[in-house]
Amino acid sequence: MVLFITPLNLRTRQPLCRYQPCEAGTYYSADGEQCVVCRDNTYNAGTTNCTSCDEGKYIISDQASDHASAAQCSSCSVGTYLNDDNSCTICPAGTYADTSGQTSCQICPYGKFLSHDGTNASHHDSADDCTSCEAGKHLADDGTDASLHDEESDCSICPSGKGSSDTS
Repeated sequence: MVLFITPLNLRTRQPLCRYQPCEAGTYYSADGEQCVVCRDNTYNAGTTNCTSCDEGKYIISDQASDHASAAQCSSCSVGTYLNDDNSCTICPAGTYADTSGQTSCQICPYGKFLSHDGTNASHHDSADDCTSCEAGKHLADDGTDASLHDEESDCSICPSGKGSSDTS
């Protein structure tokens, strides 16, 4: 419980003492002189200010009880990431997330692609979901551009006399 004291009203010379206990999950808004629910991705266990969830974690609710502790900050599951709109999104084609709480997805490694379109998180939860180009083809991008790892047609035929070194 937090106690706030408002100063003396200089115009009326009356004390403006106000005791304002705020419940967990809220904070005292000095400009509105009331307790308000913590903003999305923050919590308050009974102090004066709301605290941000750790990176990759979120709280989206308008209920004070959902913002009452750090334990209520959730992580996105494997195969998904926390996007800029604070929602968990399945990784797009060419990418995966092999740990929970990611804020972005990893691009498939050199020589591999992942053509699943991002409708099933289980197809984007491991680098093992990425497929090697077939024998005699290669994918030269070093994992910096997901659009070069999102379909089998990204694999190019090896130059004459050269073979693919990755046959897994």
